[in-house]
Formats: sequence, C-alpha cells, structure tokens
Amino acid sequence: MEYLNKSKEELIGDLQRLEQEYRSLRSLYQDDTAKHQQVEKAPRLDEDNFEIITHSMVEIIFILDKAGNFIFFNDSIEPVLGYKPEDAIGKPFSKFVPISEFPRFLVQLRKIFMRGDVFMFKTQVFHKDGHLVDVEVSGKLTTYKSEVVAQGTIRDISERTRAEKALNDSLKSYKGLFDSVSEAIYIHKEDGIFIDVNVGATIMYGYERDELIGKNPEFVSAPGMNNMHEVVAQMQKTMLTGKPGQIEFWGKRKNGEIFPKDVIFNKGKYFGEDVIITTARDISEHKKSEQRLHLYKEIIDHSTEGIAILDKNGFIIEQNDAHRLLIGYSDKELEGKTPAIHLGHDVFEKMLKELAENGKFEGEVISHTKNGGVFIDLTALTIKNEQGEVLCHVGIKRDITERKKAEQALRESEAKYRILAEKMHDVVWILDLDLKTVYVSPSTEFTLGYTPEERLCMPIDECMVPESLDYAMSVLINEAVIDQQGVADKDRGILLELEYYHKDGTTRWLEQSINGIYNEAGELMEIMGVARDITERKKAKDALEQSAESYRGLFNSVTDAIYVLDQDGKFLDVNQGALKMYGFPREALVGKDPSFVSAPGRNDLESVSAMLKRAYEGEPQQFEFWGKRANNEYFLKDIRLQSGVYFGQKVIVALAQDITTRKQTEITLKNKVEELERMNRLMIREEMQLSTLKNEVNELLLKVGEKEKYLIS
Repeated sequence: MEYLNKSKEELIGDLQRLEQEYRSLRSLYQDDTAKHQQVEKAPRLDEDNFEIITHSMVEIIFILDKAGNFIFFNDSIEPVLGYKPEDAIGKPFSKFVPISEFPRFLVQLRKIFMRGDVFMFKTQVFHKDGHLVDVEVSGKLTTYKSEVVAQGTIRDISERTRAEKALNDSLKSYKGLFDSVSEAIYIHKEDGIFIDVNVGATIMYGYERDELIGKNPEFVSAPGMNNMHEVVAQMQKTMLTGKPGQIEFWGKRKNGEIFPKDVIFNKGKYFGEDVIITTARDISEHKKSEQRLHLYKEIIDHSTEGIAILDKNGFIIEQNDAHRLLIGYSDKELEGKTPAIHLGHDVFEKMLKELAENGKFEGEVISHTKNGGVFIDLTALTIKNEQGEVLCHVGIKRDITERKKAEQALRESEAKYRILAEKMHDVVWILDLDLKTVYVSPSTEFTLGYTPEERLCMPIDECMVPESLDYAMSVLINEAVIDQQGVADKDRGILLELEYYHKDGTTRWLEQSINGIYNEAGELMEIMGVARDITERKKAKDALEQSAESYRGLFNSVTDAIYVLDQDGKFLDVNQGALKMYGFPREALVGKDPSFVSAPGRNDLESVSAMLKRAYEGEPQQFEFWGKRANNEYFLKDIRLQSGVYFGQKVIVALAQDITTRKQTEITLKNKVEELERMNRLMIREEMQLSTLKNEVNELLLKVGEKEKYLIS
C-alpha cells in the first residue's frame, strides 16, 4: 500500500484533501436540484417492519444518510465488527474506513446519491479492536423516515479471502516445484495433447509454454525419425494398465536442431483427472557414449587379434572370438581360470608382477593352446580409474607376423576402452545365479559411495532396503519361472525402481534395466543390470503429487459450494461443498451446465446464461437460483459469479450459498406482519361499532328522562 511509505505530514495533507473532496461532494448533492428530485423518487423502506426483519438477518444491515453518517445498524454488526448498534449509529463512515479506502467510498457515495446506482464492492473496514476485516459492501438508494438514504449490507468475507489466498499460495508452490525439476515434464491427455509443461520442457525445445499447450508429441517430433503410431500406442497402454512405459524419441527444437531423448510415461492424476505424466531427458551425450560403446564392442568382437579381459586378480572374465580361436578354450572352460592355463604359471606370475609395478607387460611368449604351442606377441595392460584404482587388465595376443597391425589395434583399443571406462555414469552390475555380485562398474562409488571392491563383497540384502529387496526377488522369481518354460524372449528386459543403501547412511532410488546373459546353448548364466540414479526425479514427483493433493484439500475445505465453469458454462470442477449441496457425485456434475441442477420452471436459464457471459468478461454477477438436489428436493441458493484463471485457462468461478432457510424466515415474518395488520383493522372496526351502540343507548335513556349510562370519550 502506497500510503504506508508516506510521512505523517503527507498523510495529514491527503486526509485534508479527501475531506475537501467530501465537502465538495455534499455541496454537489445540495446544489443539483434535478438530481435531488430524482433521488427523492427512490423506493421507500417499510419502516414499520424494517427493524424487525433486519435484526434477524446474519449480514450487517446499515443505513447511511447524505452526510455520510450511519443512522441504522442491525444486531449483526457486533459479531462482525465488535460494535453494538447504538455505539456505531451516528458515526461517520470515515470512523470505520482506512485512509486508503476513502477514494473508493467517495466514488460509491457519488454514484448512489447523484445517479441512484446500485453498488457492490470489496474493501476493508476497522474492527472495534483496530484490526482490519475483509468485507463485501452492497446497497442501493432508498427513502427512510422521509429522507433519501443509502441502505445496504456488509458481509464478512475474511474466511473466503484467506481460503482464496491459501489456494493461490498452494498453486504457486505446486508450480514452483513443477518448474524446479531440471528434466522436461509434460502432462498429456490420453490422446497425447499437452495440457501442461514445465520450464524444463521449454528449455529443452526452445518453445514458450503457450506454444506447446494444446499440441501433441508430433509437434516436437523430428520428421521421419519416430513411429508416432507406436508412441501413441505406448501412451494408451500406460493409461490403460497403469504401468510405466519407456521409449527413445527424436525431438526437433524450435531452432531446427534434432536430438534424442529418453522418455518415460507414467499414469498419474492431474488435479483429479487421469493423465499421462511424461518425463524426458536429453540423451545426446548418452547416445554418443552408447554409440561409442557399441563401436568399441564391435571392434573388440571383430578384431583379428585375440583379446581377453581379466579382473584385478587376474581371472579371465571375457574374451573375443579371435582369442577364443587362438587358444581354443571356450568361455565356460575359462570360467574361474587365469591365463596360466595356456601361458604357464611362470609367465603369468611375471606378467602380474610387471602389471603391478608398471601397469603394462610386453613380450613374446609361448601359448600352450589346445592345438599346440603358438608363439605370440603379448601385450597386457592394467586399466585404472581416476583414483588410481585397478579396474581390470586387458591382454592382447597376436601372431608376430601381424605385429605392426596388432600394435596399431592395441593403441586404438587402449584409448577407446579407457574413454569408455572413464565416461560411463550409469552403474553396470552383473550377478551370478546365486545372486552374488561378480562385477560392478566404477560409477557405483559416485552413485552409492561404495567402491567396486566393497560392493563385490556385499551380499544382496545389504545393498537395498527390505521392501525393494522383496519386490526385486518376486520379480526375478517370476522371470525365472517364465524362462524355465522355454517360451520367453531371451532379449526381453525388465525395468524396476529400487531403493538402495548409500554408504553415508541415506538411500538412493535407482532405475534398473535388467536383462539375462545366456550362453551359446541358450542357458541363463548371469543377470546384468544398468542402474540410473532417479532420486531427485522421485522426490520431485512425490512433491508434485503432494502439491496437487494440497490444492484439492484447500478447494474442498471451503464450506460454500464452488463451481469452476468454462466459457460455455460447463462445469470443469466442483468442490466438496457443491457435492454436499446437490447430493451428486463429482463425475455426475463435471461436463454439465447449470440446467442440469436447475429446478424445472423455476429459473430463467437464458438470463443465467447471459450473466455467465458477463461474468466471463470480468463483470461480477449475483442472483438467486432454484436448484434441484439428487433426491428431487428443490431449494433456493444465492450465487455470485466472477472471472478467474484455472491452471492457465480463463474460467468463471461461482460461489453458492443455500438460502432456503433465510427465505422461509422472511416469508414467515411477512405473513405474521400481514396477519397483525388484519387483526388490528378488525379491532378498530369493532371498537367503532361498540361506540355507536353506546351512543344509541344514551339517547334512549335521555328520551325517557334517565341519565346517560356510558361516558364516551
């Protein structure tokens, strides 16, 4: 408020200016004869019954004279503003109004006394104890005790104002959480239409939010690079089954740039409506790494040199086809074996010693293969991480005649493999069929705090929380049963979200993509998984759901009935108060218009439609409406309409109160007043007849010489 920043002298000057304006206003009223004659025609109050009726009403009823002084208050002023009627009557309106609201009141006084307008506005007035109360003031011009006055009502809207503020704060909080997630989030309808997107989505694509709302995934699809039928089918499957779906999608930014992203569909609730909540992550770098990984594997698998990978203890964990062909041993035969099986113990120990000392071994050695001794050029390397910890050893064997070619392949293989080991962020792990970890990538330390060596020693029940362990075990058992039946796809995978222990005592949520590793005979040998940390995404999702629940709770905590209508007058949302008022379930009301709850023949629906349109354009409306409950009971309600915004959409907000009891009280009081008037007339007539009879008796007594018997006043 601007006046809070003014000095005492400035405030006194403003007050003097307002008083001068008020005196000018009074002068205008007195000088303008034509206007005065017009307002003298204002309807008269039923003064005999006015006080009886108003003192039973809940709202504050007041009468204000032309001088700006209150000349009447009903008893409702005390519970709302703390004054007894007799304490407030005779005081000017300025006693109750803060300085900042003077201009508003002066404008309203000018309208009502000069033009005879009906007025209604929201403002604040002082309580007797000094605090401000939010109120809604309405009234009209009338005549009271032969004077033209303003008669109106003051309604306490403090609770409604606080509820509206709390609701707005909740929506801002939800929006802040929604937009704080770094990944792109889209809220879809089942047909894929975007109904909301977060800031992450606008950053990812370069479009403004309004440019994305109302569009579908095809709008941001790279032309010809996605099967849109499959995309829509996956969204519909998620909506139908409730199970998450995941795809890769090629997007096109506003600037024309094409990029890949990882997309996960989840079914969720968006303010009561079933929707698809999609999270997307730009995987351009991941895709490049994946392509490099695939390239490196292809190079290793198709290399003409024999390549073997050893763990840090020297046991063979992998070999390529050329190595398999060179030494003649299968992968199964090499399980748990060291290169000593074909190099001999002495050469193997020498190699390990040089690897430990220098990280590299080079030499020409004899390999005792199944087909006999082969003279090979052996190069062995130790692969370490950035902390200098040994990850594995790589051995490359080649015929001497191919030395030059083999040395070049070694350099390429070494460089590419090192890049691969250093750049990988997701955690890769392998379990044997006893569920013992036989391999875990170095990224486990970044994700969970444990080194690969520590993880290899940990039993599975120490890796994850009990609930996730039980869930994972049930899924793996089910997959094992399917696998034993011999009808399952060997390339199938499963996607799980599991909660793991971190070394610092906290937990992390990891998204696991799990596949089986099979031997050449199709037998399951090991279980491999790739895990991604989704802890922050999980927290953001939970926070978003809590925000939506908080909004719904606030919406339903308002006791009055609240309806949210679109431009055409259709109900978009209703609160618990509306359901209680009509007795219908929410789904029976959403999508309907006011005619659905209208008492037949009791309302002018065309007039209601016109008021809805005026409210949508920003002009508040108020009227009475006869409703019909689900049990066919008719009742009267007071409705107030105003425009608003409902999650980015311009809407009409309707607030309704059941006034059936109040109306019945008014009718009862009116009937009682009419009955008293009728009885009074009868008594007057009977008294006149009795007086006439007494006169006649006195006249007869005088004629016969007697004294008058009755004394008539």
